[in-house]
Amino acid sequence: MAGVLAVAIQVSCEVSARDGSRSGEPLWLEPSPITAATLPQPAVFRWTPVAGADAYRLRVGSAAGTDDVLNVQGISGSASDYRHSGELPALTPLYARVSAHVGGEWRHEEVRFTADRVAAEWLYPISGSPIVEPGRPFEWAPITAASAYRVTIGTAPDLADLVDRTVAGTSRLEVAGLPHHRRLFARVSTEVRGRWYSRDSDFAVSLGYKAAEPLHPRPGAIADARRPFAWQPVPLAVGYRLRIGRSGSTLFDSGLVGVPRLFVPALPAGRPLQATLSTVYADRTIERSFEFQPGRDVPDERRRVEAALAATADVRAMAGPRGAWPRTPLADVVAQQHTTGPGCVELALALVRALEQQRTGLAARLLNTCLLGNHSDCHTLVELQLPSSGRWMLLDPTFAVTARGRGGEWATADEVSRAVRREDWTSIRFVPLVDQSLSWLRAYYIDYPLLFVSPFGQERPHPRGGPSILRYYERVPLPVKAEGSYAIRCRGASTAQVMLDGRRDLVTCQGDDALSEIRFASSLDVAAGTADVYRLRRSVF
Repeated sequence: MAGVLAVAIQVSCEVSARDGSRSGEPLWLEPSPITAATLPQPAVFRWTPVAGADAYRLRVGSAAGTDDVLNVQGISGSASDYRHSGELPALTPLYARVSAHVGGEWRHEEVRFTADRVAAEWLYPISGSPIVEPGRPFEWAPITAASAYRVTIGTAPDLADLVDRTVAGTSRLEVAGLPHHRRLFARVSTEVRGRWYSRDSDFAVSLGYKAAEPLHPRPGAIADARRPFAWQPVPLAVGYRLRIGRSGSTLFDSGLVGVPRLFVPALPAGRPLQATLSTVYADRTIERSFEFQPGRDVPDERRRVEAALAATADVRAMAGPRGAWPRTPLADVVAQQHTTGPGCVELALALVRALEQQRTGLAARLLNTCLLGNHSDCHTLVELQLPSSGRWMLLDPTFAVTARGRGGEWATADEVSRAVRREDWTSIRFVPLVDQSLSWLRAYYIDYPLLFVSPFGQERPHPRGGPSILRYYERVPLPVKAEGSYAIRCRGASTAQVMLDGRRDLVTCQGDDALSEIRFASSLDVAAGTADVYRLRRSVF
């Protein structure tokens, strides 16, 4: 569910099991609240069953009461464990909370624990190194419980077109014949108790540390002051720094930036200036100095918008198939947000940061949009204000797309929303910024324009009523036996018991028109007369 804010609102009241006024709370068995042993991975969470519970939920976070690591809703009331197939952060304090839904109330129990390390980390090559030595063995830190390691090396992420080897009982591999002078991608995967856990490293053989090449202005040329300073990005660089001065004085200093272009405030004309462009690597900085002649013009709105569109595409390129590329502004945002990978929020925050680094001089803000007014099936993107009109155009780094109106003007969120509510699918044209944009939009589980049913500005969405959204859905005959994305509409209650992929689940219907959030399923059924099942129509993508 790429780019979706899955923060469900619970309608039942929540009662802490710690206040002494309630009984029947679940008690932790694993991880144990008594012993200090680490939890083996893949993790199995176990608790004592609670009489009368019709559902459980599990949250794991980096602090008490948080769920930034794991949030599992709708666990069957007959279950007393949950097996997590992914990887938990290792050797760092975590907090797990299990909640039982009994008699309309949620009762909690929390435990502090740590998870064991199951993924081998690269020792050589170090991620980001442009000076990997030909023929030197690749090495990684061994994992005690590992039964095997698989090493792949490719010319692109997720490719194994150069090396694909599985070994056991060793933490090094002889590698020969790799191509030189280009960025390569290595992955070491560790098998532990039947599961595989991976770590990536990007590197180059004998490339060396390179200085970024100026694109505008060229050394010795006149700078067109309407355009941003720009340079060719360098593989494996952490970032860049541009300084401009004359006779030992500094007129401009960008500081460290992660973008390959930025606008420079008006510079004194008449005499050449000295520019120093620094290419920053993980362990050193390479500088390139050159002279140029400053121009007299000032950047116009069109040039600033062009730079913002380029930044939107740049930020999307920072997201790889398995997360944010290391040493990018997006990776920094993911680390600061304490999330496991980049979603739409992290991409939007990274774009706002990139626009600030570009110094476009245009105001930018986050926009949260929703299909339902219940925090579910939502999306976050960026609005950019145009000084000439005061309008806020749309920049979506998740799909690398923007929008124009019928007359060619940049479309606003309100205009897209009005078109969607009128079911006018031709008055808004969505403009792809990269080649993959359309394929990403077509693969998304919601027809993209439907996300603009409820734009909420800079604030997080809140429950709300509004025009019926059932017209965007079609009812599905039961039982459902085809893989897809479905919503439940409860009849006469705020929850419904459903059979989802063969297991019993409690669904909350607190969206507009008593609809639940979208669920992925290959089979789905409900008791007759208790709920109906719908799926979204697709009209644009």
